[in-house]
Amino acid sequence: MIIGLMLGLGIPALIIVLLDLLNDKIQSQQDIENETKAPILGGIGHSKSGKQIVVSKGSRSSIAEMFRLLRTNLQFMGGEKAIKSSW
Repeated sequence: MIIGLMLGLGIPALIIVLLDLLNDKIQSQQDIENETKAPILGGIGHSKSGKQIVVSKGSRSSIAEMFRLLRTNLQFMGGEKAIKSSW
């Protein structure tokens, strides 16, 4: 009975540990920061709208604001003069 209990708890625990070790997907920003020294300039969320183009002229959605923030951070890091946009 004790052997069965050990196997019943040990095998699933071993499978969970192996799946975690073999996981090569990016789960969070922390995964990127641990593997590279490149700065994170911004993040773009997932849009469930189903549209191909999620940002349009005059759009005030959260996705559009994320793209604007990323663009601003890229301009800041590049040190270039501000580029006027049609957004």
